[in-house]
Amino acid sequence: VFVCLPAGAFPFVAGDTLFFDHTTDDSLHIVRDDFTELLAFARATELTKLALDGSIEASPSCNGIRTDCGGFVFPGVVAVDGAGEVHPGEAMTLAPVGNRIRTLFVGRVERVAAAPAGCGGDANTLPTTADLVLLYTLEGS
Repeated sequence: VFVCLPAGAFPFVAGDTLFFDHTTDDSLHIVRDDFTELLAFARATELTKLALDGSIEASPSCNGIRTDCGGFVFPGVVAVDGAGEVHPGEAMTLAPVGNRIRTLFVGRVERVAAAPAGCGGDANTLPTTADLVLLYTLEGS
């Protein structure tokens, strides 16, 4: 598993026992041996994959980005209900659940507008997607 997060964001250290739950093709959950979830990763079309309310949005504009394979994508944003917007490369601390603080890290957010064959699929059927990481930490740690 290769993961990029800001320094100090990993909630585990060498020697910790971790379990990886990869029950779907587009999400991965890392759980401590006491079944406490530490990290959730998702390539998502909706925030419910991470038990969040809100939306993943990208609006057509002239500010699209050409991909290496010749596609064209519109950049997007993640809107979390009651918390605001998070843009790619940003993080947002969300309301705690119990004694656990949640931090949402947002990576790529995009909607494919045009793509040649073999470059990400049919642009007419691809939804807006986001690469997301939800970090759980205990209050006071």
